[in-house]
Amino acid sequence: MIVCVCNAVRERQIRELVAQSETQVRMRDLREQLGVCSDCGKCARRARGILRKYGGGAGAVSPDATAPGGIAGIPVTATTGVRAAP
Repeated sequence: MIVCVCNAVRERQIRELVAQSETQVRMRDLREQLGVCSDCGKCARRARGILRKYGGGAGAVSPDATAPGGIAGIPVTATTGVRAAP
């Protein structure tokens, strides 16, 4: 399925980028590497949904968030992956 009409980016390309990345893929990465959301921006919602579904972008659960208490007992928020203040 085409996600970004302006740059002919398919959902498969986003999934492949997420699968090949060693770090969490962000919307910025999609824009820089595939051109998603670089023109009209109508693809932003669909692209963000794909990132959430396949493990990248905002709203993805950090691997540390699944461990009880996060790293060293410091809680990790599921929406940002940033450690919360103790």
